[in-house]
Amino acid sequence: KDPFDRILICQAKVEGMKLMTHDSLIPYYNESCVLSV
Repeated sequence: KDPFDRILICQAKVEGMKLMTHDSLIPYYNESCVLSV
């Protein structure tokens, strides 16, 4: 698990935003703030 991925996810949650990513591994964190494109 990449610490920078966790930072991005946490920041999106704190800001009440969605994190859009093309990274195939980030959706495995199972967070509602992550949108896989």
